[in-house]
Amino acid sequence: MRTLLLLPGLLLSGCSLGTYDYSPCENDGQCRAAFGLGHVCGSEGLCAAVAPSDRCTETWPDDLFANPSEYKDNILLGTLFSRNPVEGDLAEGLAVELAVRQVNDEGGLEGRPYALIQCDYDENTDLDSLTSTEAVQQNGQYLADMGAAFVVGPATSSMTQDVYAVMEAAGVMIVSPSATSPALTDIDGLEKSDQNPGLFWRTAPPDDLQGLAIAQDMAQRDRSNVAVIHETSNYGSALAEVFKTYFEASGGRTAALFPFDEGSASGRDTQVVEVAQGTYDEVIFISGNVNDYISFLNAAKDLAYYENVGIFLTDAGRDVTMLGATPEASALYDQVRGSAPAVPSGSLYDFFKAAYSAAYSPASADDSSYTSYAYDAAWLGIYGTVWSNYQEADACKGDDDGICGLGAARGLRKISAGEPLDIKATSWNTIKASFETGQGIDLEGSSGHLDYDPNSGETVGPVDIWVIGADNASFETVETIDPAGG
Repeated sequence: MRTLLLLPGLLLSGCSLGTYDYSPCENDGQCRAAFGLGHVCGSEGLCAAVAPSDRCTETWPDDLFANPSEYKDNILLGTLFSRNPVEGDLAEGLAVELAVRQVNDEGGLEGRPYALIQCDYDENTDLDSLTSTEAVQQNGQYLADMGAAFVVGPATSSMTQDVYAVMEAAGVMIVSPSATSPALTDIDGLEKSDQNPGLFWRTAPPDDLQGLAIAQDMAQRDRSNVAVIHETSNYGSALAEVFKTYFEASGGRTAALFPFDEGSASGRDTQVVEVAQGTYDEVIFISGNVNDYISFLNAAKDLAYYENVGIFLTDAGRDVTMLGATPEASALYDQVRGSAPAVPSGSLYDFFKAAYSAAYSPASADDSSYTSYAYDAAWLGIYGTVWSNYQEADACKGDDDGICGLGAARGLRKISAGEPLDIKATSWNTIKASFETGQGIDLEGSSGHLDYDPNSGETVGPVDIWVIGADNASFETVETIDPAGG
């Protein structure tokens, strides 16, 4: 629900403050035009200020909240991430900020700059008593009330599932860089169309491709009897089932599933011990939380069974945080193998990486597997607002600036066919010109080619098979599998 502070004094003819002549407002845009970001048309038909949130305090520009009237023309986007400085998604947040800084350097959209609010959904008793689910839902509503046309995030499939209904009701588009569960494919409808494009998008391909790649890797290495320890989230359960289906499809191979409740340390540890009572060629561990991988390795190191069995981790395990927290388990590192969406490479990724380092050194774009996916997600959302501005006035009735989530989502259906263009600041004017005339474009991002299926709304991409480097502090790709290419 909205938490609002009523503003006395909106005169729609002149929109001045300081009077009690309450002329009714008709939409949020009128209030933002009068008072700046963070103002809405309340249920009383009067402008009101959205109450500040302790979870959404980081902004670009830095003084966005201090001087809202200075930014009333800005186009707002938000992020929904973990802002934990050790295990969170800070790299992804910086990548989004970089895109906002770059588009503003290019002049914004018709002279309108973009602005960014970053929100944190971690459980944090210093702030409140909210669970992560409650926090992401509250943050999502806050960003919608503030006027965001789209958000980048959440990072995980579970958080995306938790917040989607809030964003859908508010008409806000989601572009996640890393919510990869196959269960999310139809969260916004079974089939997409220009009329109903869906409000959920992602730049990382769904995990049905990762599940197939893992199955292919296991078959190539003659694995026939595999244990799968997985959290019962829409990420963990879906990926485990996809893998099992592909792995057992040709017969003669078996995948035994060992689920544990998401967030249950005792359930996870029980299954780690239970698997050690069996005889398997390899043990796959699946979770969306890097802390689970840390705990898994630290538990496995004390069980003799794991000294002689292959260990396979999925994408959340390709995190240097895990290596830094498991030095006593390093004897197992040679047995560890894993999968993840392919690490970007090539000149466009190098261009992004250099810009990221120039802005945030000593931070590196390589600090997270999904940094470039977040950068591309931010630009996709921005491109969507361009299409909405030029082409979707009817879809965005009630948003007096012509920009809304539905209009932006329709724009994302125009990015996979047309003139080939790279996602970078120097493409901005060409993309604006194409969308102004209703022409599509074909985008290459720093995370890879963004080729979306018109029916499912999903992109595809290769999957890396990785191992832990000889330095015990990095990861090396040993093979890249393109399941979509056979």
